[in-house]
Amino acid sequence: MAEKETTQQKKLWHSTDTLNDIKDWVDSANTGLQVVAEVSVEDPVVEAAVDVVDAVVKIGDAIIEAFLNNQMGNPTPVNIPWDKVIAGGVHWKGNNGEDVIWMKGVPKAGATPILNFTQDKGKWWKAIVAFNKKDCQHQWEEVCVVSGDNYQYHLNMNKSVATDNFIVLSKAKAFGVHTNMYLINNWADAPDGYDYTIYWVKD
Repeated sequence: MAEKETTQQKKLWHSTDTLNDIKDWVDSANTGLQVVAEVSVEDPVVEAAVDVVDAVVKIGDAIIEAFLNNQMGNPTPVNIPWDKVIAGGVHWKGNNGEDVIWMKGVPKAGATPILNFTQDKGKWWKAIVAFNKKDCQHQWEEVCVVSGDNYQYHLNMNKSVATDNFIVLSKAKAFGVHTNMYLINNWADAPDGYDYTIYWVKD
């Protein structure tokens, strides 16, 4: 079972390992372009190759800039069918069927309702993220995270967090970039007295 991240471990989107890798590559490519420009004579093939690398560098810069300026992004607003969730469960589908998430609620086993967030072992990063409604760009927290061998996360079910926060389902997409996918409009409407499982089956 994955351990809860400490405050010190929480980091901005643009501080993820993947984004740092992109930044390192961009810096390295820029250095390479300068070297090529200094040592190469006029050569159409070399110049064409430099143009391609330069274009990719600009894409990398754009990715970094996007993360710096828009932490929350534009997740799709969705409503969880809580009535179906507690009546046997539901395979919820999003992004034209690209994502399949199994959601189920069962009568709570203990005094405090539990939320189980899980996926298959070895899958890429997924998270439930809370963005402060007053400052989405600077005040947010990864409520729970699964990735790789840490594929299960258990915590107390907290509906009240939706009072001051937008609740978002997020995942790693192309290049491993953390992307906010679904803004849950009705998190606070989850029926009381249930333990809930959110199992990201397919992405």
